[in-house]
Amino acid sequence: MGFIRGRAADGPTPPITGADAGRPGGPSAVIDAAAIERLRELDPGGQQGVLQRVLHAYQVSLGRHLDEMAAALPARDSDRMARSAHTLKSSSAAIGALDFSQRCADLEHCVRTGQGLPPESELQALFDEGRRVLTAVEAMLAP
Repeated sequence: MGFIRGRAADGPTPPITGADAGRPGGPSAVIDAAAIERLRELDPGGQQGVLQRVLHAYQVSLGRHLDEMAAALPARDSDRMARSAHTLKSSSAAIGALDFSQRCADLEHCVRTGQGLPPESELQALFDEGRRVLTAVEAMLAP
């Protein structure tokens, strides 16, 4: 299973400038616009950079946990994958990556109920959606 490479390294968080960031049909159509708007409301003028900081922290966490799950997959280490899925489930919902959040919840549920890992096609769909979310977040953070 191929995976994510070349994601942005940790560093200063660039400002969000795209007018369509978090809007349906924009580069982040995989992210619910209402969730992004709720985050924007925490810092209405944007002076504190709340949205940028939240998205940057999520970007780093998403990349790290997807890499962790990809590393655990060859050994079929379901517990390790479930731990990462658990973390990504709530953080993804918070930024509006609802489909990805549900896929993480489904993986965690399968493991926690003793079913083991879901079928390969579902795992591939999880990784594919994770890549789409990461791309959307990177687009929202791009200058």
